[in-house]
Amino acid sequence: PQGVGLILALSKSGSDFGQGGTTFVTPAGFVDTSAWHDAGDLILFRYDLEHAVGPVDSDTLLDWNSEKGRWTLVLELLSTHNRSEAA
Repeated sequence: PQGVGLILALSKSGSDFGQGGTTFVTPAGFVDTSAWHDAGDLILFRYDLEHAVGPVDSDTLLDWNSEKGRWTLVLELLSTHNRSEAA
């Protein structure tokens, strides 16, 4: 549906969350971006690259009243957003 994926990290590793994040399967092997994707960092990738989100702090009980956790902003670029198709 789109050619490019964009993921912006909005949480600080070590204080907002401890583990978990985006992973990729590339021709060179498995890549876990958790160690490098910190608050303000942007991942830009080919959307057809196999990717997933690993469990975030799976050993911590979920608290809906807490602002802690792994927060991200994902840009979705669908073909329905193309102006030339709408005209």
